[in-house]
Amino acid sequence: MSDSQQNDVDVDVDVLLLQKILDLFVTAGYSGARSSNLSVSVTLTHDILTQGLAWCISSLAAASNSTTKSQSNELEEDIEAALRSIGCPYALQLHQIQQLDYNALYPVVQWLVNRIQTNTTMNINEVSYVMREIEREEHTVKQLEKELKDAEQSIEIVNADLNEQNLKNAHILNASQDLRVKLDKEGDKAVVERLTFLMESLKVS
Repeated sequence: MSDSQQNDVDVDVDVLLLQKILDLFVTAGYSGARSSNLSVSVTLTHDILTQGLAWCISSLAAASNSTTKSQSNELEEDIEAALRSIGCPYALQLHQIQQLDYNALYPVVQWLVNRIQTNTTMNINEVSYVMREIEREEHTVKQLEKELKDAEQSIEIVNADLNEQNLKNAHILNASQDLRVKLDKEGDKAVVERLTFLMESLKVS
């Protein structure tokens, strides 16, 4: 194979890897790679890749990405250090980013995107768990509110029954007192009648 043919093969491989990298960025949610054209300049491709790497790292670090193109050199150094700090198993060096070494870049991007997707899944699961807990607590609160309402109604019924019983007791007490008064009066009359009868009996004798 001639050098020219080898160069063509290398270019084809680079184009394929670049497309895979851009697709991974899009999958992760980085919109900057969505409309990227493979025929753009090397400088623009470099900027897209650098910004994509920074976006992925920022996503994992839960930090906002406010980096601009004017910070490119500093950003590349930050990317190299940040990858080490988040435990990336692939050592990506500064010159590999600058020279667009796709063979070195692709596994790093693939690892970053996998981490993002894993974190997203974990976050979704966590949110789902929290939502289920909230729903469970809301159900418990509703049950307690219902039980409290039922208890209040039961207390009202008991109070009503007590009031009714108190009224009955009051009526019975009043009736008893009236009866006692009546008996007392009837008793005195009976004594007078008996004395009168005795006196009449004595007169006859």
